[in-house]
Amino acid sequence: MNKSPSIIKLAVALAHAQAELPAVKFDGANPFLKNKYATLGAVIETARPILAKYELSIMQSPVNDGDKIGVTTLLLHSSGEFIEDTIYIPASDSKGLSVAQSAGVVISYLRRYSLQAFLNMYADEDTDGHKPEAKVEKKADPMTYEQAAVMTTPKGTLLTALDDMQLSTVINSKDAKLREAAMLINKKRLEAK
Repeated sequence: MNKSPSIIKLAVALAHAQAELPAVKFDGANPFLKNKYATLGAVIETARPILAKYELSIMQSPVNDGDKIGVTTLLLHSSGEFIEDTIYIPASDSKGLSVAQSAGVVISYLRRYSLQAFLNMYADEDTDGHKPEAKVEKKADPMTYEQAAVMTTPKGTLLTALDDMQLSTVINSKDAKLREAAMLINKKRLEAK
């Protein structure tokens, strides 16, 4: 993986975007396997407005390495920060397709899965009209900086003692409270600069 020297602003923006990204609805069907899936278009259309809201964008380009076909995905933030990675799979002949058509299928497949992986997105059945009723829960008061400053990682390290790179890792944590605390600490650091 390649990245800019700092990804602090990108990490904060990505954490906010991921909190809002919904499941991608299945909009395609595979007649051979009799399963449904989310197309590349559905993934892009689901992500695009939320990425734009947080000044993020995605660039993808096909690449090759000998007998392998791949896609390079670049996640950019308006600050100029970026992360980039490439995924390859062996090229193969697909029955009934030309070499170019087979490569197109592979590239679309890799674009879809690479984009979903970069954004931590997933696809799910569209259950509109069949949703179970959600429980209404009282929202907790937002965390203060003072509360965030005393929070620790699972290993017991104060979040305020982490360097910027370690803090950006916590911002991408699955633990909502840690994520919220790390974002508050990061915001305070950015304001102090």
